Amino acid sequence: MQGQAFDWNSILREVGVRFHPLYPQLEKANFETVVRSFEQDLDPYKTLASYLLYGAAAVLGRHQTASNAALAYHNRLNTKTKAVSLYFWAEEAIAHQQYQTAEGLISPLLEAYPKDPFLNAAMATICYYSQDLSRGMPYLEQGLESHPSSAPLSSLLCRYRLGDGDLNGAKEAALELLQFEPYDGVALNTLSRVEPAEISPDILERFEVRALSGTLGPVTSAGIFFDLGRVYEAQGRYAKTFDFVEEANKCMRTIPQVSGHEFDADNEYQRFENHCSLFDQLVPCKLPTGLTPVFVIGLPRTGSTLLDQALSAHPETVSLGEDDIIPRLVEEADAFLTQGKVTDAQRHMRVWKAKFADHARERARVQNSVGSSKSVRFVVDKMLGNSRNVGFLKKLFPEAKFINTRRNPMDVGLSIYFSPLHRANTYATDLRKIGDYINLEHQVMNYWQGLGAKIHPVTYEMLIDDFEPILRNVMQHIGMAWHDDCLKFHKVERPVYTYSAHQVRRKIYTQSVGRWQNYAAQLLPLAQSLELDIAMPNAIGEPPVIIPNSADEVRLSG
Repeated sequence: MQGQAFDWNSILREVGVRFHPLYPQLEKANFETVVRSFEQDLDPYKTLASYLLYGAAAVLGRHQTASNAALAYHNRLNTKTKAVSLYFWAEEAIAHQQYQTAEGLISPLLEAYPKDPFLNAAMATICYYSQDLSRGMPYLEQGLESHPSSAPLSSLLCRYRLGDGDLNGAKEAALELLQFEPYDGVALNTLSRVEPAEISPDILERFEVRALSGTLGPVTSAGIFFDLGRVYEAQGRYAKTFDFVEEANKCMRTIPQVSGHEFDADNEYQRFENHCSLFDQLVPCKLPTGLTPVFVIGLPRTGSTLLDQALSAHPETVSLGEDDIIPRLVEEADAFLTQGKVTDAQRHMRVWKAKFADHARERARVQNSVGSSKSVRFVVDKMLGNSRNVGFLKKLFPEAKFINTRRNPMDVGLSIYFSPLHRANTYATDLRKIGDYINLEHQVMNYWQGLGAKIHPVTYEMLIDDFEPILRNVMQHIGMAWHDDCLKFHKVERPVYTYSAHQVRRKIYTQSVGRWQNYAAQLLPLAQSLELDIAMPNAIGEPPVIIPNSADEVRLSG
């Protein structure tokens, strides 16, 4: 293969690192357990597999002493073994979403072997998940030039095309990929999102047999089941759709990061309240940055990506998407405050605020490089979980605006259950737990409203039914002047990385309103968790209705 330095995967299979008894602990991110096991019971340098695991746990767990020891030993290795070590650690860093660490490990390898398709694929993957497609595309193109029939690179091309909004290009890349890799899950995923009703019966049958074979891992199986469910729903085959989605969620529950992690809404709310009390010790930071942060918060699958896309079409706005910068700042602030270092936390407020502003301007620079021209005044951050951080955000950004996207809770619950959300969302695989999570989010929003927080509500059903007036109202709340480009959100050229990436490339559509009614009987556990009564239809074609049990329940439409 042109440019390939080493047969990375064959070497790792031969080494057997992923068959090591401690590897499952690394998968579960139990880094300290791995390091301690080697230091207490084993020789981390006895075999290459041991060393690779020890080094990965040390680096990813940021265990300073172990990292120094592993890297010191690294300098004694030959060139090939050094390269394989860095490659394995980079792969694990990507798997654990430590993209900056992964880039630091892959960069020296790429300098030495610039045409290696696997190294280019790794860097393109890092850029994709770091939301920088323009920087990643040259790596992707170099990799494909060296290895045109590479399934990982072609799969990545599908993702890049989808993220860029090139739906036709994504479809073509997926169909081409299936020619030499007939069971590629990313190809099926791409087609199911772009044109689900047009996938050929032979492709569907092929993947259905594959998913039901029981020979795949839980992540791969779940992905195929979710995609098949999307296709059958587009065909109106609702019973079969739900069966496949149910199988997908069964697979998700067996993933190590999910299995054994029971979602408890009461404990989550208690943690939330305790967390809020910490930030009450801070006073607002009045450092001017020239930017107005706009935080879109609330439940997933409530139209937040649509709203974000419309707002970011404004020439003075940059979108951070689902960026983790605020959770990282919250973590730093929490560390100070739990140690009683209130003065240090207060002093760092200016640093954190400046860091956020620099991050936003860098994101605008990246977006400018792909054809837009922005003089930024507004920054939209739609990390929905920031609903837990409103207290901190109001102290850090007194000028910030908050928007809470809402939707019929039955449609929200269905959409969550039908979506392969990140495995950290352990509630998402069980209908009752999804209901508990929705109720928890309502509690959180009621908490802030009880404190007088000004959070502007936007209801999905109203937004798509009367888009322009609702959007004007939102922009007025933000202090953003109207711009007609905001109505052309589906033409915005910025990449979109959320599960809704393919949906916001199309004009407003209403098919998702009342979608839950196609699955009313199967959704009884969700309704019970939400304390809603479902009156089942009396005749074929007559839609079911839902009646709130409590007076303060959100009004439901459809």
